[in-house]
Amino acid sequence: MTDEMQAVDLGEIVHVLRLARDGWPEGCEWETDAFAYSAFNGFFSGGEEVGLTDVGRAFLAKVGALYPERTV
Repeated sequence: MTDEMQAVDLGEIVHVLRLARDGWPEGCEWETDAFAYSAFNGFFSGGEEVGLTDVGRAFLAKVGALYPERTV
């Protein structure tokens, strides 16, 4: 571990949590700082199917409203 710390954009964390909630749609980006942050903090379940844990769902419910969902 290094002494260097880097901030992770909360909006990107919310986006990654929504991707996990929705079953990781085709073509989504896995290797981001937001994904690493979310995995480190226990927001994802392990195994083949990566989904939200109860902690991840609670965090998304708490801060998700700050970042409206993107519409296509």
